[in-house]
Amino acid sequence: MNNDAKAKKDRLLRERAERIAQDRAVDLTQLSAADARRLIHELQVHEIELELQNESLRMAQQEVAKSRQKYSDLYDFAPVGYVTLDDSGAVVEANLTATTILQIERGPLIGRLLTEWVASEDQDEYYFWQRKIFETETDQICEVNLVRKEGEPICAQLSGRVITKTKKKRVCRVIINDITQLKESKSSLKESEERWRRLVENIPGRVTLLSLPGKILFVNRVQKGLDLDQVIGTSAFDYIH
Repeated sequence: MNNDAKAKKDRLLRERAERIAQDRAVDLTQLSAADARRLIHELQVHEIELELQNESLRMAQQEVAKSRQKYSDLYDFAPVGYVTLDDSGAVVEANLTATTILQIERGPLIGRLLTEWVASEDQDEYYFWQRKIFETETDQICEVNLVRKEGEPICAQLSGRVITKTKKKRVCRVIINDITQLKESKSSLKESEERWRRLVENIPGRVTLLSLPGKILFVNRVQKGLDLDQVIGTSAFDYIH
């Protein structure tokens, strides 16, 4: 509310209060000294009550402001990106983490389609994911590559759910989680396991990997007549004679 609108509202409120006061006016010349003192006392008490009410209202407003700021901090600085999409896929809200992931400021991001950042090879995956969110109104997850202005594309896990269910407008909240490092770690681990397996399988002798209870987790070769799949998971003690 601007200053002119506030001044107009205050003036109208004052005029209304004066009209009500005139309707309830008391002829002070007809009051006794005792009645006058009682009236003054009541006015003083009423004034104190208003001051206490104003103080309570002010404290309540401060608490609301603190809660709003706390929520804003938790929302903006969450470790994952949050965006709210309308049913066309346009961004209507976004936290700061999302703007960092997408490498765009919040202002220009609002109104843009999130699909603009999705890699061309993942467009179909994203389209069906978004459509399913609004069709089923259930949580949906997908993994897509996001293309940004600077740096390499990132792999992101998108988790979405409808949060407003009205006939006129529906929106969904989407969590954007950058899982690039997780994907790279899994890929490195898989490559390491494959190198280890090739190395062990070429060792002339028999190599067996057991769990603490003695179950066979890996063996590079088995006795004739036994199938490798039949041996994995069985107890090593079954083969000791």
